[in-house]
Amino acid sequence: MSDDVHALAERFYDCSVAPQAWADALALLAAATGGVGAIVVPVCGAATFSPIWSPSLDESGTAYVRGGWWERDTRAERGRALGLRSGLHLDVDFVGPDRIARDPFYQEFLAPFGFGCALSQVVSPPGGPVIAITVQREAKHGLFTAAERHRLEILGQHAGRALATSFLVSQAARDLAAEQTAREHQAHGYLLLDGAGGVVHADALGRRLIGPVFGLSVKRLSIRNGTQASAFERAIDAVMKGELPPPAIAVTRPGRVRPDLIIQILAAPRTGAWTWGPGRVLVLIHDLAAEGSAQAQRHFIAMGLTPGQAKIAQLIGGGHTPREAAEALGLAEATVRTVLKSIYARLAIRRQSELATLAAKLQQIL
Repeated sequence: MSDDVHALAERFYDCSVAPQAWADALALLAAATGGVGAIVVPVCGAATFSPIWSPSLDESGTAYVRGGWWERDTRAERGRALGLRSGLHLDVDFVGPDRIARDPFYQEFLAPFGFGCALSQVVSPPGGPVIAITVQREAKHGLFTAAERHRLEILGQHAGRALATSFLVSQAARDLAAEQTAREHQAHGYLLLDGAGGVVHADALGRRLIGPVFGLSVKRLSIRNGTQASAFERAIDAVMKGELPPPAIAVTRPGRVRPDLIIQILAAPRTGAWTWGPGRVLVLIHDLAAEGSAQAQRHFIAMGLTPGQAKIAQLIGGGHTPREAAEALGLAEATVRTVLKSIYARLAIRRQSELATLAAKLQQIL
């Protein structure tokens, strides 16, 4: 590998932990392989993939996204149809010159910019979509030379590996930002959705509520409560479109009489780094029962229980069995039963029904 190719490969790996630097790195890739610019686009498996491109393609890249050409990208369409998942591919070969001559994507979108053929290195990052690192050629320069193709084949493999790391870095940054936003809003839990409404990350409470409260229909999050399902659907769609967040939604858990969850829907926070999705959605969960439980625990502590005893008292007083309390706290059932005897002695009560009455009264105290 020549020194200039080696230096550019190193540049890609630098970008793997600084995703915002990819645009400039793609410009260097295009210059090294005879292109006017380079762009990274999905081939398949990327409902929320946000393309990135070199600065020289700013005008065409913006038109690609805003003009809806990403939905009519013949190169990506043919790549999906042919099952392209790896390797170096020239669009003239897999699209065909006859179709190129009459296809709207080529004649109405690419031709006015003076673009001709394109050479793509297709890669499949683990856990990410199949993507094409595409170098765009100007029409006046004809086809890529053998040397340019060979150079892109080498560099494209390095870029693909670096992009796989960028995927993980960007995901981690966004998940961390989601957790921070949840804390800032004093939420008890959250779910992070992709652009198709599917769950890509959730905390412990969010995961527990998938099933009893939230459903997944064709991988899209929904609310099982029929009276609030349509409002939740509208709220998700509104945030995805970039509209103002709708009012919070009150939801009742199965078996409860009154609403005990407040669902707040926001646009996922941007991290400042390039990410693989344009506008994910953050579903914040405010658990009213948990707020009351925390208050009850504080009162139990004031009555002489230790913090550990207070947690058990709150759970048992809230109607959970010793086994359920043990599972929730990660303890042995025998341990919970032993501690429960100490709780009864400290509070001067004898049975669970008395503890339930006391817990209910404590939750009502502000």
